[in-house]
Amino acid sequence: MVCVALIDRDGVLNRDRPDYIKNEDELEVFSFARAALETFKDAGWLVYVVSNQSVVGRGLASVAAVEATTAKLVRAVGPVDGVFYCYHRPEDECGCRKPEPGLLLQGLAAAAAAGALEERWMVGDSARDVEAGRRAGCRTAVVLTGHLTAEEARRLEPPPDVVADDVLEAAKLITAPRGASY
Repeated sequence: MVCVALIDRDGVLNRDRPDYIKNEDELEVFSFARAALETFKDAGWLVYVVSNQSVVGRGLASVAAVEATTAKLVRAVGPVDGVFYCYHRPEDECGCRKPEPGLLLQGLAAAAAAGALEERWMVGDSARDVEAGRRAGCRTAVVLTGHLTAEEARRLEPPPDVVADDVLEAAKLITAPRGASY
């Protein structure tokens, strides 16, 4: 059986910016991100990054710049099993831009190649991450290092399964032995 964590990038693994992360120099990885991914990996989980990156569709960065930023992220947090980005703008109305489930479904399909999926989690920092997770059949966790306060996260409908201070706390809660309370 396979357990998979689908993790948003900006606001979860690294500090988000209101003007978008346009190049690797603007990427500020959270100090706890590596430990979070190690928690998942040590528990035998597959880890995929799933992130809207409309910076490309908006003409603010190239795909090559996003790939260079991803390489810097992976150097900082350790290896991931895959990365899935949507480069479309919100008005493009594509099926891969969260809250649509397309990116998550790509990650789940990649994970399913390793076996039947036992646990599926989406870890994000926004309402659209929770909605995409639910639509893709995942349990959801919201971290408070991005767009939502704890009160806002708990008021989401439906609410996330876990609200955590950061991705490391979320990883520890998600990978805790069965029967542990969330």
